[in-house]
Parts: sequence; structure tokens; C-alpha cells
Amino acid sequence: MQISKNLKYIFLLPGVLSLAAVLMLALRHVAQAQGGVAEIARRAKLTREAAYKMLSKSGNPELRSLTAVLAAAGAYVLAIALLPLLALAYASTQPYFRAPSLTGLGEMTLANYRAVLGDGRTLRALGNSVLLAVLAATAVTAVTAVLAWLVVRTRVRGRRLLDMLAFVPLAIPGLVLGVALLAVYVRSPVPVYGTLWLLLIAYCTRFTPYGIRFASASLAQVGHELEESAAACGASFPRRLRRILLPLVAPGLAAGWLTVVVLSLRELSSSILLYSPGNEVLSIRIWNLYESGEFPELAALGVVITVSLTALVAAGYRLGARGGRGTA
Repeated sequence: MQISKNLKYIFLLPGVLSLAAVLMLALRHVAQAQGGVAEIARRAKLTREAAYKMLSKSGNPELRSLTAVLAAAGAYVLAIALLPLLALAYASTQPYFRAPSLTGLGEMTLANYRAVLGDGRTLRALGNSVLLAVLAATAVTAVTAVLAWLVVRTRVRGRRLLDMLAFVPLAIPGLVLGVALLAVYVRSPVPVYGTLWLLLIAYCTRFTPYGIRFASASLAQVGHELEESAAACGASFPRRLRRILLPLVAPGLAAGWLTVVVLSLRELSSSILLYSPGNEVLSIRIWNLYESGEFPELAALGVVITVSLTALVAAGYRLGARGGRGTA
């Protein structure tokens, strides 16, 4: 009681009364501020809950539209990719070509795979295709890496024209290119007509645009500052190229190399005009099987090639993605 009376007397003093008034006003503002923060938090919570309910509501028009687009995309992929592959796989397991049926499911066999993979003509075509694909991919990658460096990294006059000329083969159909190469080399003193070298020239010509696009994109992602810093530290150009530039663009070049390999393994339009007996490639072997009516063996070889090329495409995709992350 004595303490309460003392406090009452203290607050009656003029100076202390002013101080008490200030403290009371401050406490009031603090309480109001706390109430305002609580109200803001409460409204934010209500807003989040309302948004969640709106998005999770099954009747949301936006979600219905997104589901419809996803269903349409799935149907499109199923129609253009999966159904033909399933039909090809089914045909490869049948003793003769026929429409899918329950009877056919009970007569599946792997004899077509054994027949086609044990055929010497198929094995020779496989060897020729792999050899041409590796040589073409290596030559295209090496040449286009230099061309891309000239276009992206130098100020040489005419580099843009060089870049445009490298893309001209994209506008030339494969059959037209085959006819053009025949016209050039059939009477040429260079003895390449009727050999695999003519097919190699055709592949390098056709797929140069793909190689230079991969090389240019990889080089464009590497900043000039790295090479300039190395040059300021006294590194020579070969050392900068070996220690800085090549490790950074290697994933992109590898992805381009794999892309050219895949394109070379399935090339037909130029090969069908330029091959000679004994120099067949896989695409020509498939064409020969079609002409002779051996559809189950054709389907089996098609399945083997499709699976192999899909694995190569997946590897190229991973390398390209890794290259993008490494130079970002």
C-alpha cells in the first residue's frame, strides 16, 4: 500500500507526469502496431488459403485447359512415335507380315532377329555405316570447330559469309546433293566414284550445318574474359586453347559429334544414289529387304537400329545439357 501511494505521488509531479504521458502514448502506438502486424498476417494467411482452394478446385477453368493440353500432347506423341514403334516391334516377332491379332501374340518368335543379325550382308552394312558415321562425325566436328572459332572469336572479314555458306547444304535435298556429287566425281580424276569415300564426302557435306551450329553455340557461351586473363598472365595461344577453351566447349562438341553419327547412320536419300555393290550401308540394307519383301526381317533390323540410335540421342542430350550447365 505504501508503495502504491508513493507511485501515486510520483506521477503527480509535473515532470514525471509528462514522462508518463509520453510512455503511455508510446505503449499505445506499440500496441496498435502489433495489432496491425497481426491483421496483415491474418489477411495474408486468408489470401493463401483462398488461392490454394481456387487452384485445387477441380472445376478451375485454367486447370481444365492445362489438362486438355496435356492430354492432347500425350495423344500426339502416342500417335507419331509409340504406335509405329509398337507396330514395328510386333512385326519383328512374326513369322510373316500380318496385322496385329491375338493369334499373332501367341506365335511371337525371335527368329527374325537371329536371321538378320547373322546375315553377312547386314554385318557388312553395319560395319560400313559405323565406319562412315565415325569418320564423318570426326571430320565435321574438327572442321566446324575451326570455322566456328573464326566466326565467333575473330574479326576476319567475310566470316559472316563463311557462316552462311556453311548452312547452304540445309537447303539442298539429299537426292539433289547425290546427283550433284555424281556429276562432279563420275568423271573426276580423283578415284572416289564407287567407293565409300564418295559416301563420306556426301555425309560431310550434308551434316556440316549441324556441326557448326553446335560448335558456334558452345563457343558463344564462353566469355572472352577467361582467355584475356590467361593471356595477361603470359599463357600462349596453344596453351589457352588446350587448358581453357577446349575443356569448356568439349561437351558441346561431343554432342554435335553424336548428332552427326546418328544422322549418318540413318541417311538414305544420298546413299541410295551413291552406293555401289559391296559398299552398302544400313539404310540401303533396309531398302533391299523392303524390295525383296522380307518385312519381318526388315522390322527386326529397324528395331535394332531404333534402339541403338535412341541410346545415342539420349547420350547426346545429356552431353548437351551438361555442356550448357558447365558454361553457364
